[in-house]
Amino acid sequence: MLTIKNLKKIYTKGDIKVNALTGINLNIEKKEFAAICGPSGSGKTTLLNIIGTLDVPSEGQILLEKEDYTNKTERQLSLLRRQSFGFV
Repeated sequence: MLTIKNLKKIYTKGDIKVNALTGINLNIEKKEFAAICGPSGSGKTTLLNIIGTLDVPSEGQILLEKEDYTNKTERQLSLLRRQSFGFV
């Protein structure tokens, strides 16, 4: 259902680059649950924001039901959020 391949997120501020995510791979099948755990600053929120289409990755693919949504338009992403995601 959800597949993440080699996901990377790099934030830049001037000449400074911060690797928030480096090569994340994840597969969550239909009817599975997953918990994202880790220490402060490990990239949990960044990962969830990217999965939820609130942020974009620097590299990698995110597939929902085998369809890549990393290059969708904002309108397509809005529809995807409305139909497929929920945040608490």
